[in-house]
Formats: sequence, C-alpha cells, structure tokens
Amino acid sequence: MRAVSSGGAQKPTDQRERGPACLALLCICLLLAAACARSSTAKRTFHLPNGTITVPGEAYIDGRNLTAEEPYTYMSVGVVEDFAQTTAKCTIRHGTRVEVLDATRMPGGITLHFKVRGGFCTGWIAASFLSDQYHEPIGKLR
Repeated sequence: MRAVSSGGAQKPTDQRERGPACLALLCICLLLAAACARSSTAKRTFHLPNGTITVPGEAYIDGRNLTAEEPYTYMSVGVVEDFAQTTAKCTIRHGTRVEVLDATRMPGGITLHFKVRGGFCTGWIAASFLSDQYHEPIGKLR
C-alpha cells in the first residue's frame, strides 16, 4: 500500500543530489578557517636598538642598561600581567631565552611592550628588556 499525499507533493531529495553542494560548502568553510588562522599567526617584525624582534618568535631577556653613566645589568626583569599593574607578578633572569607571543603599545603611550613566556612566567615587558641575541651582563649587577 502506498501513501498518497494531496497537493504540493515534493520530489524526495536524493543524497547524491546534495553531495556536490555539501562538498562545496565544506571547501569554502575550510578555506575561510585557513585564512583566519593565517591572519592570527602572521609574523610581525620590530627593529629595535637591541636587535630585530619577531612576533611570534624568540628573543632573550636583556637587563643591561648601556645608557647609564655607569652601565649596569638588572639580573631579573619584572613581568606584569597587564599595564595597570606596577608590581611584577614574576621575574625572568637576564639572558633567558623567551617566547615572544605578542606586541602592543601602552594605551596613550609610545612605549612598545612585548608579551613573553619564559619558564613559569608569562606577561608583558618593555621592549628595552628584549634582545635578539644573548649578551653577558655588564657593569654592576642589580
């Protein structure tokens, strides 16, 4: 026995008919996802007095102050969680190789800051504390 529907009968959709459309939609979604992933991981390069820093990338903590009347080296550099903080949440030793995760300028300021991760410490430091190569400490050690 067959069921008969009255008026407006529709032709049943065959999965083989939907296949190409679904495949095309899937391809478009994958291409969009790949484009978004590329844009979020695009490398940015900064040319600084201490060298060229690439984000994302690697660099070294550089606690040297070469412009002081008597040069010195901070042996630990404070890392803050956000720019509103003035107290370091953790420190990273001079010469430590770190991952450089992000870069930004402080709101209303001109100082460039980098988000770094070294060991168990992740946060923001001023650009003057990064170098593209390792440097031995100089002068008085602080």
